[in-house]
Amino acid sequence: MQERPEYWTFGPEQCPILVSGAERLLIYLPFFLNGWPFKHCEFNPQAKVNIEILGGADGDIIIHQKVSVEKRSAFKSEFEAARELADILIATYAYLKGDVIYLRGSATVFASGITVFLAPRGQSEHQLALRLAAKGLRLFSDNKIFLRSDSSSLVSAVSPGNTPSVLLPLEDDPHAVFEDFVSSFTEIRNSKRAFLKLWDSECAGFNEQAAVTSIFELQRSDCDESDISILNADRANELIMENCQLSNVDPERYRAISREIAENIPISKLRYNSFDQAARALLNQKMDC
Repeated sequence: MQERPEYWTFGPEQCPILVSGAERLLIYLPFFLNGWPFKHCEFNPQAKVNIEILGGADGDIIIHQKVSVEKRSAFKSEFEAARELADILIATYAYLKGDVIYLRGSATVFASGITVFLAPRGQSEHQLALRLAAKGLRLFSDNKIFLRSDSSSLVSAVSPGNTPSVLLPLEDDPHAVFEDFVSSFTEIRNSKRAFLKLWDSECAGFNEQAAVTSIFELQRSDCDESDISILNADRANELIMENCQLSNVDPERYRAISREIAENIPISKLRYNSFDQAARALLNQKMDC
């Protein structure tokens, strides 16, 4: 007789995500999630499960995503399965929450508020946020971010609570300070990526919120000096939509939030030839403000 799976809820009580069979991956989730609440709950055959963790052929681990888009993925290792589960939990939370726009982007805490970094696909915008973290600024989010706009024209960033990671070998001939930062905070690594574990004072946890004061489109170039220029409203709106993470969401649902963000937050383009150059340009600009 097949064992009945355990039921778990992830996320806040106001927006719980029900997962069956997660016990197999719980030990690995802290490598990928920061500050996510979860708890065991009683089995309820009537409950609507959002994500199923199943055993497959040859010992594979199957993750069956049932919200937003229905998809099954198979994994040989529990570590990689937990990494995928973390990504699905973040996407599911954004979908169920409904009032946030889920972007591929990173963010840093400055004295004036949150600065968000967006970039064309294939460019490592999160590297800049990590370079700034190595210089002593607090990391707000790495490679994923939720944004919300309310009726008072305030745009807030909401941390999705994913732990930061960096591709190996490090890009861009990194300064020794950044190498030391990565080495000091690496909790686990494989041949391609180091997964970092930062203290609460150095990185925001799940669902932490703060006001956004600026957004930058990052563009790598051969320029000798970095250059910052304001984007027009159409390009600003386009940039936000290009970086949306939930492709199956009704675009109109995101366009309304995107327009409000573009109208209320200054969005600029930062051209740079190295991450360290970009970090210096931002620090100089913020000190001049």
